[in-house]
Amino acid sequence: MASQRNRSRDFFVGRVACDWLTLTTFDYEVFKEIRTICEGYIDYNTSYSQKRLQYSGTGGDGYFFGSGEQKGERHHMIVLSGVQAAVLAPQIATSLFAPLVSCTRIDIQVTVPAMVGGRKTGELGYELRRRFKEGNGRVGRNPDVAIWDNESSVGDTIYIGSRSSDRYVRIYDKHNGPLQFLRYECEFKRRQADRIWDEFISNESALHHWLAGTISAPLREFPEFSEVIRLVEERGTADVWIEVEDRDVSRTLAWLHRQVTPAVVKLSMTDLRQEVIDWLRDLTGML
Repeated sequence: MASQRNRSRDFFVGRVACDWLTLTTFDYEVFKEIRTICEGYIDYNTSYSQKRLQYSGTGGDGYFFGSGEQKGERHHMIVLSGVQAAVLAPQIATSLFAPLVSCTRIDIQVTVPAMVGGRKTGELGYELRRRFKEGNGRVGRNPDVAIWDNESSVGDTIYIGSRSSDRYVRIYDKHNGPLQFLRYECEFKRRQADRIWDEFISNESALHHWLAGTISAPLREFPEFSEVIRLVEERGTADVWIEVEDRDVSRTLAWLHRQVTPAVVKLSMTDLRQEVIDWLRDLTGML
């Protein structure tokens, strides 16, 4: 299936994509640079004051930039969601600043057209819960399955696992007029989120394995999820997440100039002048 964007409701169809990204850093300059990366997609003129936990800042539809205090130091947080996350996560991950932040939450989603004549999401949830209760022959405790019954036309939501765990699955409907889509979404937090982020920025992503591991055996028996399973196990799609734009080299060089030049000049005015000259000579010799 070719990847496409549902422009009417702003979500991607037939593509593994980031749907939520939370990044944190103690370095204010890194925080500012990531804001700059986002400028091409986010209209900051529409921002308004927001507060999340102990963080105060500005945000809007699908983004938040705030600062708070952690361990007695000023700490900064970036939150992106929806299409902003899908488009900007790869751009940030391929930037110079990706290794300088921590990822505390990352949601990965796949949205596919709902099967014609398929069961409603709530019906799938109750059937899945029944199969878990019956047991599937595997050792260990089966995950909790919760179904949120939505009386509106939006549809129901299936929750699999514990909300407080490092990974948590949601399955729900997305609508665009008469068209209906099925979304499979996994929320990774804490160490799992940071590991997925580190793998992605080092071009050694095992995201297809992480996602495949969230799809339980009973869930794989439902034909409604066949396309979801195909996409999450397709390495090429999982590695890319969503289309990645070329890195802005001029911006990277400008950042290096602002950060490195003052330090080099300052050191050259001390007793370390000769060491700085030798270091620059060695550096240019390596190029």
